[in-house]
Amino acid sequence: MKRLILILLLFVNSFIAGTTFAQRSGDDPSVFVDSVINIFRGNTNSAVIAGVIKMIPGGQPEQWKYTYGHLKRDTNTSPSVNDSTLFQIGSITKTFNAALFSMLVNNGTISMYDTVQNYLPDSIHVPVYVSGNDTSVIRFIDLATHYSGLPDEPAIGSGGMTTYEQMYNFLSTYQLTYPPGECYYYSDLGFALLGVAIQTILNGSIELLIPEFVCDTLGMKDSKMIGLTAGQLSRRAQGYFEGGGEAPFLMPNWPAYHGAGGLYSTLNDMLKYLKFAMQIDNGNLHNVTDTLLRQRRVTNDSCQMPNSIDSVGLAWQFAKLFPNNPENHIRSVSKDGSTSGFASFICFSTHPISGVKTGVVIVTNWKNPPPLHNTAFDILKYMNEQGSVGIQNNAELTGYDLNQNYPNPFNPVTHVEFRISKSEIVSLRVYDALGKEIAVLVNEKLAPGNYDIQFDGSNYPSGVYYYKFEAGSFSEVKKMTLLK
Repeated sequence: MKRLILILLLFVNSFIAGTTFAQRSGDDPSVFVDSVINIFRGNTNSAVIAGVIKMIPGGQPEQWKYTYGHLKRDTNTSPSVNDSTLFQIGSITKTFNAALFSMLVNNGTISMYDTVQNYLPDSIHVPVYVSGNDTSVIRFIDLATHYSGLPDEPAIGSGGMTTYEQMYNFLSTYQLTYPPGECYYYSDLGFALLGVAIQTILNGSIELLIPEFVCDTLGMKDSKMIGLTAGQLSRRAQGYFEGGGEAPFLMPNWPAYHGAGGLYSTLNDMLKYLKFAMQIDNGNLHNVTDTLLRQRRVTNDSCQMPNSIDSVGLAWQFAKLFPNNPENHIRSVSKDGSTSGFASFICFSTHPISGVKTGVVIVTNWKNPPPLHNTAFDILKYMNEQGSVGIQNNAELTGYDLNQNYPNPFNPVTHVEFRISKSEIVSLRVYDALGKEIAVLVNEKLAPGNYDIQFDGSNYPSGVYYYKFEAGSFSEVKKMTLLK
């Protein structure tokens, strides 16, 4: 009887967490994805869409879709989100801009090292760096890798709404403080200027060029910046500030920066884009990824963090997926995004030995980027831990270890053991199946050693629970079952 109850609890909780559309396999990540996304959502009623892809060499890609929440947080009147709901994807738009740029490089229209000023009208001034008799100019590769020396997003428009004229006026008087190509400094303005140059070359608007040449070619018919139809507007999620208030839909009033972050998209469309980026399906954009997904600069923060082992390509970021494990050489490729009321993240990797490709895309109508980034990476790490060598929680290499609770299932008391190898701020928290935090077992600085922490479930109903362990940059989530 208890076994039947346990099976029913697992079944019910997998559906309480959110709607799941999936192609099932022995490596189905749904239980884990539900757990980490519900921890991210907490009790906010925020909407989240997520997609996961895995492909074994010689096989067909497996794909899982997950949707949580409603178009608005008023869940009593608002429809549930689905794989056709439109969300703002923010700076992930930069990778689309870079894809269009890669097409122009591939067909010989421009060189990556051409001077940007040469492709703009004389009325638009691109800043230069002057040192003595030497003048350094901004080249296309500098804009596309955030090495231009331009600031990120200067406050040059009323209420943050910047027109092209305002942007050009700012550029006409701005002085670069270091030479282009010397330092990585993330710049919305730089990618906006890249969009201006592209639209000048192609004699069109970036708002229409990216959807036409990238999105439509990949079959992403719902992905656009302007001109949403009435039907698409009815499927658009409401965005929310981190504090919970409704955020205005600013993007149509932010024309100068559309090339840096103006796209709307859906889960269906973003999964097509993820397959393109993972080089599973090029969608008729032949050879674009060969240019787009090449590491261009050795480090992505060469001035502030000269010892960084990360790198940057054309908009995309490259890093170790398991930074605490020196023996695990899996590299991740990723890009984040956020607007006034949305956050997004896309990441993927290819196992250097097995060749297995895994990828994750996740978007929410809640401006809360860092926790969303961690959630996406947690899922990507989980997908790579399935049968991989030298995984993240190898205590001999990382110095951290989180054990499965015992007993499990339990009634009403269970134990959680973990190990840390250096003095660290440690957090150990318990969440219910809906992601609501119900207990804080540890939240303090601990000395190196092994720890055994007790959790008493006397005051909680039977069901599936999750415990999350964090120490420094290490994070891991495990599931446990209370069965009374």
